[in-house]
Amino acid sequence: MGRPNIVLCVMDDHRHDALGLCGTPGLRTPFLDHLADRGMRFANARIPGSTLAAVCAPSRAMLHSGHSLFRLHEDGAFIADSHSLLGECLREVGYDTFHTGKWHNGKASLHRGFTHADEVFFGGMNDPWNTPLNHHDPDGRYDARLPMIRDPWTTNELQYRTADHVYPGHHCTDVFCDRAAEYIRGHGRTRPFFLSLALMAPHDPRTAPPQYHAEAAETHIPTPPNFRAFPAHDTGALDIRDEMLASRPRRPEEIRRHRADYYAMVRHLDDGLSRVMAALRESGIDDNTIFVFTSDHGLALGEHGLMGKQNLYEHSIRVPLIVAGPGIPASTVRTDPVLNLDLFRSFCRAAAVDVPDDVEGRDLEWDRPSRDDTGGGPERGYFAYRTSIRAIRMDEYKLIEYGGTVPRATELFHLTDDPWETRNLAHTPDDSARLHEMRARMLEAARSSGDLDHAMGQAFWENMDLETQAAAR
Repeated sequence: MGRPNIVLCVMDDHRHDALGLCGTPGLRTPFLDHLADRGMRFANARIPGSTLAAVCAPSRAMLHSGHSLFRLHEDGAFIADSHSLLGECLREVGYDTFHTGKWHNGKASLHRGFTHADEVFFGGMNDPWNTPLNHHDPDGRYDARLPMIRDPWTTNELQYRTADHVYPGHHCTDVFCDRAAEYIRGHGRTRPFFLSLALMAPHDPRTAPPQYHAEAAETHIPTPPNFRAFPAHDTGALDIRDEMLASRPRRPEEIRRHRADYYAMVRHLDDGLSRVMAALRESGIDDNTIFVFTSDHGLALGEHGLMGKQNLYEHSIRVPLIVAGPGIPASTVRTDPVLNLDLFRSFCRAAAVDVPDDVEGRDLEWDRPSRDDTGGGPERGYFAYRTSIRAIRMDEYKLIEYGGTVPRATELFHLTDDPWETRNLAHTPDDSARLHEMRARMLEAARSSGDLDHAMGQAFWENMDLETQAAAR
């Protein structure tokens, strides 16, 4: 059958458990549940964290470049010309490459990675009903500007945004998914394609078509078990925009409303992705297409007293990852820990492409129903958020250290017994030896991952108290 087509769908803010198959009350995702039934779900997929408050930028840069967090160019805001690009590697062996949706890693890398692009949004977030968009620019400049008055009630200041058109009143999820389906239907069979579809959903502002909000409102949505009125610790990001979306102290009824709106966005994107799959079936190429669904990060949505993703709890660093297609065993759930940057190497093997020397990560080996977690260094379970938080996972335990630019604090969780991370074992005498061992492994991972050579890591570790550093050594 030759090289397979590849469809890569990357969501924005989509939690790992925002799937109907996870039993999340108030949420239905029939298409994604069906996709998981057709293929493989990686239940322990994570991102390594972020060195930017805009977590999506480094996360997407890791995915498209195969570089780990502390080896990204400009923290992922741009992808360096010297770094390999997934789309470029596939282009070089004959793939037609096409991107539609959000692109948050610089115009030059978009142009380098994709033969064609359309309905592209440059940036992190926007009004989903009036998104500034760009048609393909064959020169890669994308220098068109549209005028706007950002707040007409208080100013007449004219500002400009990167775009050449807007579809007033059309939700960007529909625009992006329909354009992806149109590309599939119009693509000939002379060569394989790589379709990159990057949605802005379910990122706020969380407003889907009204029928989806009505559906979410019909089901009781409980307050999460790890709900807190205030965060237990300073994350170094308590005053950013994400955290201002709900009042403080957090109120259960307000959190339930946010979650209902979020589930409406997820239900809407599920329908949109089903139309992309329908186009593959109608074109007769679904059996030779690898379809991947994932997200750039998760979201707190009221858990641990937080709203955003600028933290290292499981709700923020875990992401959904479902892969279906030729050679992938159906109805399979893998529980081995994987990272989002592992996708680059995995796509290369699927497409019979030599892996560039600068690409990190591990092949997911999605043709195998199981894999142990041997191989790889301690940095594979190492996580970071800017200058304030570091975490490491060892077996069933996760250690989180707050320090650097925020007050010192330590959390230790047993993830199997306590998946909601509510019982801190850091000060339990029976776990003191484990704490000492994990701190030592954390410092080892900081070295091997490049954290100690990065400005963010240096700011974190230089300000850790001497007792903790001594214990870590």
